[in-house]
Amino acid sequence: MRIVALGIVLLLGLVQAASAGESDPAIWLRPSLSPEERVRRDAEEKVRWERTRREVEAWRRRFDPAIRPVRQASGEALRSLRMTWGPDSRNLGYQILLEVERFRSRSILPAPDPQLDTQLRRALAELEQGAAFCLQGMPTRAQLRMEQALRRMDRALAVFASEAVPRRVGALKP
Repeated sequence: MRIVALGIVLLLGLVQAASAGESDPAIWLRPSLSPEERVRRDAEEKVRWERTRREVEAWRRRFDPAIRPVRQASGEALRSLRMTWGPDSRNLGYQILLEVERFRSRSILPAPDPQLDTQLRRALAELEQGAAFCLQGMPTRAQLRMEQALRRMDRALAVFASEAVPRRVGALKP
């Protein structure tokens, strides 16, 4: 009801503005960038993207060995959870919590890219939540959370793979 009333008020305002002889409407749609400016910005963004990709590649030389124990612990826990051990799955979360804590103490984060860093921190938090669900005796929730965390981590790192399409900020898609 309110939306209809608001629409009517806006329509009446436009009619009044048109009847008052205003030739300049209140809203003009103009392209924000010329084609030349867009090409220049795209080239700058491509250079920036390649530099970030190289930084991430160098950072991954330290990150991959550091995250390996976390992945192994979570993989082992997920294999056990898939076997549906029931109450025996309660102890699976301890190793994950221990490995995540060791990883955080090595101060590998922050990642060179802020979006990558955010996604990896979320993935670690989800792994910790999955381990906490294990400790509370909720194997299904633990399994879902841990699988989600590992998928998030893989997707975040796949963006910077050498064959990945560059992220385009503020540009039209080709």
